[in-house]
Amino acid sequence: MKVKRRYLGVRVRSAGEGPSLRYVHGEILRALAQLFGQVGTARAAIKLMWSDESLGVLIIRCSLGSLWKVLLAISTVSTVEDRAVALDVVTTSGSVRKVKERLSAAPNHS
Repeated sequence: MKVKRRYLGVRVRSAGEGPSLRYVHGEILRALAQLFGQVGTARAAIKLMWSDESLGVLIIRCSLGSLWKVLLAISTVSTVEDRAVALDVVTTSGSVRKVKERLSAAPNHS
């Protein structure tokens, strides 16, 4: 049976220079592990698919069944590399292409 996946377009907002998006991904993983343990994190199957440092956006893949867990974990992240950040989930979709289209069309409120 094919595993259904969802792609999340996340915008990172911070005062001043923002943190590296790889560290943002790491903080999301850490938050997920704190909330749901190693088994929950493994089942979520999170992967950083694409990022653009200049725009402060990233696309994360997760399993459909764990989407709500990943959204919850993202909402708990408030600091990355000792910098205050806000993570906004701009869009979710079943394809990376559609998420990129929606991210480029969304207004940038940084």
